[in-house]
Amino acid sequence: MREKKLPLYDHWMRFLFETNQIVGDLTDDEITQKIMEFNRESLHTLVLWVSEPVLAAYNEIQKIVIANVASGAEPAPNLLFAFEDVLLAVRKDLGHSNQGVKRGDLLRLWVSDIDTVLMPSAPQ
Repeated sequence: MREKKLPLYDHWMRFLFETNQIVGDLTDDEITQKIMEFNRESLHTLVLWVSEPVLAAYNEIQKIVIANVASGAEPAPNLLFAFEDVLLAVRKDLGHSNQGVKRGDLLRLWVSDIDTVLMPSAPQ
């Protein structure tokens, strides 16, 4: 199963990182459109190969994005943490234990000021 998951997760990670990098340059409608396009092209693979925790984490990101778009709100830290939850779920699905990986460790790879976002009330 790992052989089937790796290409999907690679494609998925590229999509999420690319969207994250250009999100400030896109309108809410363009962001929604990108997510819908990704879902259409990947739906069958997502249904067949992702684990339940990965699916749940991805669905949480979709709920947050839709809520932000509907309310016109700026992306909130909870979107970053939801994105990290997807990354952690994918790593676990591929066999990593994630033992010792703390909230923000993966985000810190590209969000240089993540420590200013992390507060005692941040989800752990």
